[in-house]
Amino acid sequence: EETKFLPINISSKKSECIERSYMNEDFTTVQHMWSGGYGALSHVTNDHTFKVYGRKIARDHGPTWDMEKIRNCLIPGQTYLFRCNVKFTKAEKKVGDLTSCAINGSNCLTLYSTIKTPNGQIGRRKGFWGKNHGIRYGDWNGFYATFEYNQKELNQMNIFQLLQLRGPEGGVDIEID
Repeated sequence: EETKFLPINISSKKSECIERSYMNEDFTTVQHMWSGGYGALSHVTNDHTFKVYGRKIARDHGPTWDMEKIRNCLIPGQTYLFRCNVKFTKAEKKVGDLTSCAINGSNCLTLYSTIKTPNGQIGRRKGFWGKNHGIRYGDWNGFYATFEYNQKELNQMNIFQLLQLRGPEGGVDIEID
């Protein structure tokens, strides 16, 4: 499956924005809008997935999506669904080992929306996702989160607007598809 960011029950003339390829990412081109957050390394794999690695210590150095090119497509008050498949790997872990999220509910994957307003204020909001305590290293797992944006969050004058996958602890590579 592709990484998707979709409106739920859209009833607007902005629906043509949904057809744009950067809202339905398959990582087959270099035109994607993803990066490794806050300096983490990243690349598109030969299997057309997006991998973030070199996450030293911080939980927030995960895959980050710059939403600048779709901000004008989003509608205040509209609910949006973000969907992707995610896989964690770590050098000292074997395929099938449980993650810390599965063991004790810590360092679970979360989707954040982050904006910086024209006056420099930072606003963050967590995506809503039920923790999947069955996550094992090396397995692909579905990840879903929903968001609604208000007018302030969609202001075209904002300095940036990002979606960012945060969680697991540093040292864990994150791959999305």
